[in-house]
Amino acid sequence: PSARDACGLKAFRQQVTDALELIDDEQTLVTITIGANDMSWTDPLTIVGLLLAQDDIFQAEIERIISDVRRELAVEIERLLENDEVTIILTDYYNPLNPESNLYGVIRGAQSTAWGAANVGDEPCTGTDRSGNEHRLSCAERFAFALDALNTSLESLTSIDPERILVASVAERFRGHEAPEGDCGAASPTSGESWIRGLVDDGGVTRPDCFHPNALGADAMATAVLEVWKGRASAQ
Repeated sequence: PSARDACGLKAFRQQVTDALELIDDEQTLVTITIGANDMSWTDPLTIVGLLLAQDDIFQAEIERIISDVRRELAVEIERLLENDEVTIILTDYYNPLNPESNLYGVIRGAQSTAWGAANVGDEPCTGTDRSGNEHRLSCAERFAFALDALNTSLESLTSIDPERILVASVAERFRGHEAPEGDCGAASPTSGESWIRGLVDDGGVTRPDCFHPNALGADAMATAVLEVWKGRASAQ
């Protein structure tokens, strides 16, 4: 992995180590959320590079990234399960981008520069590059492919121990509550308030955060986790 990826994986391992030190002989619930930053998708250069890659190269790279994330996650899950009192709930991941995300405009600009304006297709990410390769997958289809692949991979991890590894789905809950207008998007979420942070104060400097949940989003995720936890308890 890259230095950035290696740092992230190291941080996750350390979080698991810290959690294990806090767990005693009482029943303990551990929740894990793997998202865009774990797949390096919060890095603009990474996003643009993936979205402008040829369709088959894009799909292969997403599958490679997810395979790496799954392998590391499986190792840490097995470490946690060495303690018999631990139950794990994984949350799936949501699409944080509203249908008219400003990112699509950035991609169109990058396409025009890289391929020539006449070669840009009707949908962002589609068109024909300067080598004559046709790009059929739109940006929206690429995000959907990545999300589906990630969530399918997370679901497959329950096979390690179906009794002690559960999945709480938040993807559908976030639909219509995507990133707000401004730096993160052009359209208002279609139903209710945004559940994504939008603009945040980072040491006195305002910057966009188009991925992480705000308080409303965090509450929705907590509700999903509690529903799964209570459902498991009532089934026992």
